[in-house]
Amino acid sequence: MTLLEQSDYVSFMSCGMKLYLEGQTTGINDVGNFRGEDLKNKGGHMYNNTRVTEINTYTHTVTAEDVKTGAKKEFKYDK
Repeated sequence: MTLLEQSDYVSFMSCGMKLYLEGQTTGINDVGNFRGEDLKNKGGHMYNNTRVTEINTYTHTVTAEDVKTGAKKEFKYDK
């Protein structure tokens, strides 16, 4: 599994964002679905600061750009 995330953080749980904004959690790190290390430990790949710029459904590829350097990379996907 490969996960592309535009920000520094792994995406929030939808209900977790509400709790964070209402001040009902102990911190921003407590409202995520998982940590990037969790995915890596299961053989996955996490790309933070990577914005998807194009999805090609014919070739099953995703083009993404590193938001800090502007470098582009293409990823293959199956579903």
